[in-house]
Amino acid sequence: MLLTEYLQNQNITKSEFARRINISATHMGDICNGKKNPSLALARRIIEVTEGKVTVGDLFHPEAPTRLKEIKKKTK
Repeated sequence: MLLTEYLQNQNITKSEFARRINISATHMGDICNGKKNPSLALARRIIEVTEGKVTVGDLFHPEAPTRLKEIKKKTK
């Protein structure tokens, strides 16, 4: 389940969830919108807080800018 779907189903705002996992609302928005991937530690927290309803595969967007930077570095 995508994180945004989870939040909608649980009637939780992005800001409220961000406070629960101790990140900024901006960072939370970037993760939900696929602009950034969470760190592994943050992904674990999200999975724990959502009781596994959101999975690692749901959190990582291959086209997120942070991921693209890593791919480009490896191909040089």
